Amino acid sequence: MSKYVVAAMSLFGLVLLTGSALAQVDDVAKLKKELDLLTRERDLLKKENELLKKEISQLKAKGEALPASKFLGRWKFVNEKGVVSSYMTITKTGALRDHAPNFPGTWKIVGNEMRLTWKDGFQNILRLGSDGKMTYYGMKKGDTDWQSSPNFILHGQRIP
Repeated sequence: MSKYVVAAMSLFGLVLLTGSALAQVDDVAKLKKELDLLTRERDLLKKENELLKKEISQLKAKGEALPASKFLGRWKFVNEKGVVSSYMTITKTGALRDHAPNFPGTWKIVGNEMRLTWKDGFQNILRLGSDGKMTYYGMKKGDTDWQSSPNFILHGQRIP
């Protein structure tokens, strides 16, 4: 091989290495940007959680029920492993479960919980804890005792 061919091959290799390094730098920059966004989102959720805790404490001290606005909106419910179980939309006029759209529900606020009654006979409780976390309690079908043990428990996450 001539020295020109070797030089050309070396130069081509250098160009490939430089391109690969630039791509890695770009990937790192993208990951850093995504991490920054997630960190800001986490910080905002922490602030919201602190405000909820404060508001719950104040309402409990006054003996008042939580405002319905704390429960209204779109919710995702996950089990203890973080696996999505179901979705629900709660409005001022009622509630709807994605997995049972033909059986809408009604609700009422009692203290720090929303009691949901569905047209298919099921009842559920959404409870906002003093830690600001939403918990979803699935009651047995036809169970009219709101104090009975739940059939299952899920954790609620509001969907913006």
